[in-house]
Amino acid sequence: MRRFAPACFALTACIHAGCVDAPTHPIKETTMSTPTQPTKPTVTQPTIPFERIFPPAWKIGDKWRVAMKTQVHGIPVRGPYKGPEFTTVEFEFRVIAVPSDTDAEGVYRLDIRGKQGRDKLQYYGLYRAKPFSFFRLEDEQGKSVSEMDETNPAVPYLGGDRGAFIKDFPVLPTPATFGSVPFVVDAAPATQEIESIPNGLRFTFTRYTLKVVMEWKAGAPWWSSLERIALPLPGLDWPPQFLGSGTLLSR
Repeated sequence: MRRFAPACFALTACIHAGCVDAPTHPIKETTMSTPTQPTKPTVTQPTIPFERIFPPAWKIGDKWRVAMKTQVHGIPVRGPYKGPEFTTVEFEFRVIAVPSDTDAEGVYRLDIRGKQGRDKLQYYGLYRAKPFSFFRLEDEQGKSVSEMDETNPAVPYLGGDRGAFIKDFPVLPTPATFGSVPFVVDAAPATQEIESIPNGLRFTFTRYTLKVVMEWKAGAPWWSSLERIALPLPGLDWPPQFLGSGTLLSR
């Protein structure tokens, strides 16, 4: 089943948080949309570069830690189902490769390690330099963790609800402007909105009932905070459903 398939969103917001199955297609079909009106991003604030905020100035050897709280999937062996359970994993990041100034298609490579119970987690995060965006997440053998993430275009990335590592990530718009930019993920319309906040930026992503709010502070190597929620379906008077969160612990 493709992630966030339309059939999933006809269920309750709680089922929405667990409706994602393992991907079966080798290529993720994700493209930027081409809106007819307006033809440019809707600018809600003065157009200024995001200097010293985004993208971060990664250098080889840079390190930081991030705590990520995600849903534990599975069926309880005993007792009734009491709702989704969550676990928090602390990941250690280290920059191990950066592209040269002349490499237009280069990527940054991050060593990412964590521990979930007795299981050690190790990934390699690849992030495109131009425009700055998520490329893919690899395992220790250099293979994509998800087959659908084998190649990701330079658009905002919204991941599924499975897995300990939150892959949601913005894209640096061209030109760097505040406002809302539409894009398409797996044939589903979505938006990335950028706002100015004290000493940083706020990115808000929406797709169907999924909403992700991410804040990135000036000088920080990673987003400072992130929250994923499932909004109620139209006509349903339900509170938003918590799906996950993250916090930058050190820099």
